[in-house]
Amino acid sequence: MCHRARHLAVLTIILAPTSPSIAQMMYWTSDSGQSIHRASADGGQIEELVTAEPDPVGLALDVAAGKMYWSQRFGGIRRANLDGSGVETVVDAAAGFGPRGVALDVGAGKIYWVCDTSDAIQRADLDGSNVETLYTAESPAALLGITLDTAAGRMYWVDSDNASIWRADLDGSDAEVILVSWPQSPYYITPDLVAGHLYWTDYYYGAIHRADLDGSSHIILIDTFPQLPVGIALDVAGGKVYWSLHGGAVQRANLDGSEVEDVVTDLPVAWAVELDLRAGQPAIPTLSQWGVIVMALVLLLAGGVVLGRSRRLTAV
Repeated sequence: MCHRARHLAVLTIILAPTSPSIAQMMYWTSDSGQSIHRASADGGQIEELVTAEPDPVGLALDVAAGKMYWSQRFGGIRRANLDGSGVETVVDAAAGFGPRGVALDVGAGKIYWVCDTSDAIQRADLDGSNVETLYTAESPAALLGITLDTAAGRMYWVDSDNASIWRADLDGSDAEVILVSWPQSPYYITPDLVAGHLYWTDYYYGAIHRADLDGSSHIILIDTFPQLPVGIALDVAGGKVYWSLHGGAVQRANLDGSEVEDVVTDLPVAWAVELDLRAGQPAIPTLSQWGVIVMALVLLLAGGVVLGRSRRLTAV
C-alpha cells in the first residue's frame, strides 16, 4: 500500500464515529388515545404505530430484536414490531390482572412487570411462557413503575400509595425500601447506571426526582406543576431526561434539570415514554479527537510530499 493510501486509511478510521450516539427515536403510549406513537427525539416525523389499543400504559423496547412490549391497564401484555406491525398478545388478561410498568432483561430473555391490582411483581419469558410471581407487597400498595439493573442483578420499583422506592434482587429476594418521599407520589422510574442515579416522576405533585441508587442524595430536580408527569426515559450519552405529561406532551431537559423544553405537544394523554438509543447520530468530536484528526491530516500531507519526491528521484 502506498504512503497516501495508508494515510487515507488512518484518516478514515479516525473520522469514523467514536463518540456515544444520541437518541434519535422516541416512543410513547396514550391510554386515552388508545394508541402508540413514535417520533424523532426532537419531536418531528410523528407516526401513529398502533391504534385501537385499549389502555396502553407501560412500554419497553427490545431494539436489537426490533420489538416493543406494552401493558394494558385492564388487560394483558402485548408486543409488536417497532413499526407497529405484527401485534400479538404475550400474556393474556385475567381476572384482577392490572399490569402497569414493564421492563426487559433481554440477555436472560425475560419481561418483568408490576401489577397494580394484585400488588405483585411478576416475570415471564419474552414469549409469555413461564409466568412467575417474584414479590407481593405485605400491605396495600400501588406498584406502578419498574426498572432493572441487570448487571448488578437488581430491580427497582415504586409504590405510589406509600410514596416509596424499593429494590430487590431480580428473583424478588432481599426486597427493601430505599427511600420514602412522603407526601410525594412516585410513578415511573428509570436508572442512570453510569452516574449511579435513579430518576422518577412524581405524578400528583408535578415533579421529576433524582436520587442515588441506594436512595440517598434525594432531590427534586424539576418542578413541572401544574403539569403532571408520568413516563420517564434517559438518553445518558446525549445528557437528556425525557418525560411524558398527562396533559398531552413530552418534554426533556439536561440531566441536571436545566434547559427544560417541549418536544411534542397537543397529544392525547401521554403515558409511558421510551427511547431507541441505537438509532442515534454520532456526537460532535471532542477537542482531543479534533487534535488526532489534525495530526492525521498532517500525516496525509506529509505522505503526499514524500511520495512526490520519491517519484521525481525515480524519474531522474
